[in-house]
Amino acid sequence: MSLVILSAIIFIPAVFLAWRATKNILSPVFISMGIFFFFYVGGLIYFVTDNHPLTPLYFSIGALFYGLGAFIIAGFFRFKPDTELKDFKQKPLLNIFPSKKIFFISLIVIFVFSIALTFYYFYYVGIPLFQSSKVTTIAHGGKGIFFRGFTTFLPLILLVTYLFRKTTKKLSVKFFWWTIIITSLASIILYGSRGIVLVFLMPFILLYSLFRVKRDLSKIGIVFLFFVLVAVSFQYSYPEYQKLSIKDSFVNVFNRMTVSQAMGMDYAIYNLVPDEDLYMGKKSMSDFKGFLSTLRIISQGELFSERLFEKINFNYEGEARLTISTTSIGDLYIDFSLIGIAFGMFFYGVIAQGLYVKVVRGVKDCFLLVVYSYLQYILIATHIGGAIFSALANMGISLIMFIIIIASINIFLLLPLSVGRMSLRLSKHFI
Repeated sequence: MSLVILSAIIFIPAVFLAWRATKNILSPVFISMGIFFFFYVGGLIYFVTDNHPLTPLYFSIGALFYGLGAFIIAGFFRFKPDTELKDFKQKPLLNIFPSKKIFFISLIVIFVFSIALTFYYFYYVGIPLFQSSKVTTIAHGGKGIFFRGFTTFLPLILLVTYLFRKTTKKLSVKFFWWTIIITSLASIILYGSRGIVLVFLMPFILLYSLFRVKRDLSKIGIVFLFFVLVAVSFQYSYPEYQKLSIKDSFVNVFNRMTVSQAMGMDYAIYNLVPDEDLYMGKKSMSDFKGFLSTLRIISQGELFSERLFEKINFNYEGEARLTISTTSIGDLYIDFSLIGIAFGMFFYGVIAQGLYVKVVRGVKDCFLLVVYSYLQYILIATHIGGAIFSALANMGISLIMFIIIIASINIFLLLPLSVGRMSLRLSKHFI
């Protein structure tokens, strides 16, 4: 019981440090702290049900070092959230691409490309919403890379257009905006996955935090309630959950946000012997050691995620579809013990706050804002699911592809105009 009390005492200054670093409830740093709080609640449930006090304690330690990293970087850059956020809001939006018209055309081109990838996926794999086993359809369809184009490109186009329409009053931009929204909603529903909802909502929340300086708790509550309602609604797309009552549906969503998120950490602490299976040995590796083994720097061992999956299937046959996650804090513990949590979470806090300061101080471009927001989303997604290298490989590479494609389209469309202007200047010079 004393360890649980200690964990509560530790978590309070963690929240305070995150608040002092940004003074914005919807900032990436504070959203991450909210996610850590759900992990902490899941750890408390494990304490109540299984008498496991170390689980909430370790989550609190991770949150504390994360908040400390963000707080130190804010002090190092002498970041003043109140005044700098107001200055940011007053600055006009820019666009690094020289021609707004060509930039808008490039958005349309990549939008059509994204939709084509989505239809290709649905045509060959089938629509997961109407399948008896969506997990099998999604995982073994063999065409997942095509749908990844949709899940990366379309949210980014949506965000760019959302900001781009602030710089123009043209009806065509607003029409394009609503077309993307309707298409996105239709594709998400047909795909029937709750995870993709996070892909679309989280970057918007990050941008909302930049343009809404006032701390309106009612609006924040509405955003959170909307997210929960979406999660509950998509839960009914799974046949095994369609018989749940409304109350049980909310309970299940709560368990997914808390208990199932803490599951990996709790299992690592109480079901594995550290000297044999964790950071001192080679039997179980998580994210960082898995990455090192892929590079042949260390020998390959049994992946912790695979071992956890086998354990859940064996002991919880009816709950095998629960989210299997070690979280970012769990990954660091499994690989490097408490020292890993301290240094790793501190580093995460430094990166998240550094990106936030960079955006508020130096980025007011509708395209670059989206890129930075998506980078913050990758960090937040890593906290939820763990596996930072997997997140960078999937979402990071997709982001790079989006940047390359849209830049290439702009260069291709701008080149004839540039050549024409240069020819006109040369002809006037010689004439």
